Amino acid sequence: MKKISIILTVTILFLTYALVSQDSPGAFLDLKTLKNNEITTDNKSQVIDRAAFKDKEKFHEMMKTALKNRKSVIFKNEAGALFTNGEYRFHLQPEESSAAVAYIEYQLDGGPFNTYSTPIALEKEGTYNLSYRSVDVLGSIEKPQSYTINVDTKSPELEAKLVGEGIKPGDIQYYKPGVKLEVKATDAGAGVNLVVLNVNGEGNLPLTEEQSFTKGGDYEIAVRALDNVYNLSKKTVLTFSIDDKKPTVSGKTNPRPVTIDNITFCKKDSFVVIDANDAESGIAKVEYSLNTPSDWKEYKPDTLKVPEIDTFKIYFRATDVSGNLSDVGEFTCRVDFKAPNSKYNIVDPDSKKESKAEPKTESKPETKAEPEPTK
Repeated sequence: MKKISIILTVTILFLTYALVSQDSPGAFLDLKTLKNNEITTDNKSQVIDRAAFKDKEKFHEMMKTALKNRKSVIFKNEAGALFTNGEYRFHLQPEESSAAVAYIEYQLDGGPFNTYSTPIALEKEGTYNLSYRSVDVLGSIEKPQSYTINVDTKSPELEAKLVGEGIKPGDIQYYKPGVKLEVKATDAGAGVNLVVLNVNGEGNLPLTEEQSFTKGGDYEIAVRALDNVYNLSKKTVLTFSIDDKKPTVSGKTNPRPVTIDNITFCKKDSFVVIDANDAESGIAKVEYSLNTPSDWKEYKPDTLKVPEIDTFKIYFRATDVSGNLSDVGEFTCRVDFKAPNSKYNIVDPDSKKESKAEPKTESKPETKAEPEPTK
């Protein structure tokens, strides 16, 4: 009796290597030759080498071609279990050609034996026991051989989120520089092969290490997971912005100060006005410190007045919602809190001479001397 083995037609090489067409010769593989923890395509077994995925264009072409020709993928995990994706077709063929073999028959999950004529399709999700045997021209029946085949048609489950200090003041989610991408991919069948990341449409690459984002700007991240029989998950998209720009801040008084001979004067009891602006996440707080930039207090509009001192000096700064701190600004002015003290000159219109005005004094009336009495 000639033994037979289960063989299969394969069409593509494993994702990390060159791709082969369906018409490539020698595309039959004996399941006995499969190695544990390897994906097999096109009669070749390769272990995934993530270090080889550095070129976005090459990786994109590999993914594109592999997914287009995924009918040939079979995977044997660490425990020796076989997995396909429902598109696989199993072929039965004698190990040695012999005219003594009349036909081959197969059985699924303990059911009746059927005569084998075309490749066997196992398309629905589940675990199958595939048994097969040959029958010779004299009616002798070979002892059945069998394989357990797991059909995994489900895509991996994927969760992706951003971990970091963020704020959403409006429609845009902002994060501080250094926000991290956290991805959790699971697959109850053949297991997860890799996670694919695409940042701002710049091309796919495998996610092989912790990913963080520090550069300011807008981001759109697309994340997908691929299992070991090339089931691809739906795309998870995350959109956010990183605010790494400092806010701007300026200070003045109201009423406005006046500059005379390069000296700035401000009026006593005028209000200090500090303006802060941030075009990204917005202003969180404004602070000031008098005389030295050390004793910071929160600034509130219409509460801070210029005191009655010779020279007023104030420092100010602003912090935006993302935590960016502005440069420290400062404002100094001489305080005008004393009334004017002026002297005037009086001009004689006739002489055109100037004479200082003398204070007027009242003249006493002239008194005559009384005659002395006669003796």
